[in-house]
Amino acid sequence: VGVENMEVVLTHEALAPTFYAKTRDPRFRGSSTQMEGNVVSFRDDGKGRIRTVELKKIDPALGLRMSVQEILDAAGLDLDKTTHNAEEKRVMRRTGVVIEAHVHYSNTYQFLSPASQIRYHIEFIPQRFQSSHLDSNYQAVGFGDERMMVKRTGIRLEFYQEGMLGRFNVVVFLQTAAAGLFLTTIASWIMSQVITRFVPLAERYEAAKYEYTENLYNLRESRNMYNDRVIDNEDMDAVENIAQAISSRSGAQAANKGGSGYQYGAVKQEEMGQRPPPMFPEKH
Repeated sequence: VGVENMEVVLTHEALAPTFYAKTRDPRFRGSSTQMEGNVVSFRDDGKGRIRTVELKKIDPALGLRMSVQEILDAAGLDLDKTTHNAEEKRVMRRTGVVIEAHVHYSNTYQFLSPASQIRYHIEFIPQRFQSSHLDSNYQAVGFGDERMMVKRTGIRLEFYQEGMLGRFNVVVFLQTAAAGLFLTTIASWIMSQVITRFVPLAERYEAAKYEYTENLYNLRESRNMYNDRVIDNEDMDAVENIAQAISSRSGAQAANKGGSGYQYGAVKQEEMGQRPPPMFPEKH
């Protein structure tokens, strides 16, 4: 039986000490026989994309039980090949190998945390620095006078537990949203000042970003000055002429009785080359 057929059984637990001590809520605590999990690996998904791929689902009733060959496959290793260490020419079956197992816990996968159950995923990664001194040891073999030291190498697994267990808090949510809105406003204002003042073609950016209206104060002052102006004799003559024209038009409209008579008179005047008076005199 090769080493690849041997099995590894891992029993582990996750606990949020502060939240669990305050509430004794079982959602902040879980064991390997209660939590759902899966084995993942960061690799090619078969479509040319490098992403996190799920390799195996872990049944809570059985716990984390994997063969050495499954662990090697999850880590992308082959015992009959060399490690990434260029100085080492022997295969890993002769030198041994160190594999890191990162167990990540989470209870925030739902919209409102904590979720009803803690979930986890485990990823097996070859240790970056590989050395035969780390995964080898010497053992005394023999009895009596015939004793010798034998160097044994193998697969060394190092487990790291990490993750985040949290709960939803309205106050923290509002504080985070307010801070995010404030930072967004500041960033937008800074970018607006930069593109409308310092970059090339800043005038065009400013014209495209802002639309300027008339100054209402200046319009009000101009109207008041126009109403308060002093009218001289020539202006008075012009005003009298306008008043006479308005009165003459009003008399012409009074002579036309009814809508049909006015329209008939208008047609006749147009045929004679004359312009009929308007129905509603213009105000000056």
